[in-house]
Amino acid sequence: MNYKLPNSLAYLAYNDLKKIDIYNLKRRYIANIYNKKINNKNIEILIREKDLEEQNYFRYPIIIKNNLISNFVKYFRDN
Repeated sequence: MNYKLPNSLAYLAYNDLKKIDIYNLKRRYIANIYNKKINNKNIEILIREKDLEEQNYFRYPIIIKNNLISNFVKYFRDN
């Protein structure tokens, strides 16, 4: 990558890159909670840690089966 940033943005990016391991540990911790709590047959977790060891945990993709999206959204809105 050969991107140029203004000095102030480069400084912020550099400081965040130094903390990337801490961020990834927290994301992995949260993903493990999701893995333990999601045990519904209508929800499929797309990527588990054993499938892809070097995932960045920036997103936690799932597939909701049987057209239950409205119930899913209502549940999370209420809880």
